[in-house]
Order: sequence, then C-alpha cells, then structure tokens
Amino acid sequence: MLMIRAVFVDTGVLRKEEYDHEYDYLIKRMTVFGNFYLASAELNKQEFKEKDIEEYIEIYCLSIYPYLTAKGKKLYRNLS
Repeated sequence: MLMIRAVFVDTGVLRKEEYDHEYDYLIKRMTVFGNFYLASAELNKQEFKEKDIEEYIEIYCLSIYPYLTAKGKKLYRNLS
C-alpha cells in the first residue's frame, strides 16, 4: 500500500482508502482476475477471439475506476 499511496493517492489520482487494507485487497482481486481470466473466458466462450481479449483487458482496467478521483478519471479517459 505504501507505494500506491506515494504514487497515486498523494498525487490525487486515487482517493484515500475508506477502510483498512482496501487497496491491498484491490490488488489481490486484480491478481486473481489476471491469473484466471483466460480460464473463465474458455469456460464461457465456445470460441475465444481477439475482441474477447480486448473486452477482458477493459474489464480488468476498469477495476480501478471506482477508486479514482475526478483527476484520476480524467487521466484514465485520456488514456483510452
């Protein structure tokens, strides 16, 4: 959490944690998703295409969106 705070919270990109370990748990959720999205996609799709990969990347990246400040959301939209 220390690095997240120093880089993103202190610069106003991410909001402050609302409960203890909130960002630690976010990182764990994102890790689980990143590790298992292909298995999930194979179970849910008969044929896995390039657009499916793009969709899962978007889902993954949007995981952080609710934690962004207005400044962070503006930066995020500029990246897309």
